[in-house]
Amino acid sequence: MGESIPQRPEEINRREVFRHWKIDTVMGKRTNDKVLLTITERLTRYEYMFVIDKKDCLSIKRYLIDLKNNIKRTFQRYSRA
Repeated sequence: MGESIPQRPEEINRREVFRHWKIDTVMGKRTNDKVLLTITERLTRYEYMFVIDKKDCLSIKRYLIDLKNNIKRTFQRYSRA
């Protein structure tokens, strides 16, 4: 699990560097177990959104791995910046 918001480095709060991602889930009242997974890069505000079957670690991990595999070149290009 990541650091809590008050404990994260000030660099992240300033949004001056590409590579800091915020991940969150949104649950509706009538969606059964489905949730919206949002992944936002803090500098650019670029965002990915997925509907996932459950709000559990395994479901979220599977989508993160799929995302990384599908856009591997993008991850590699920006990880060198």
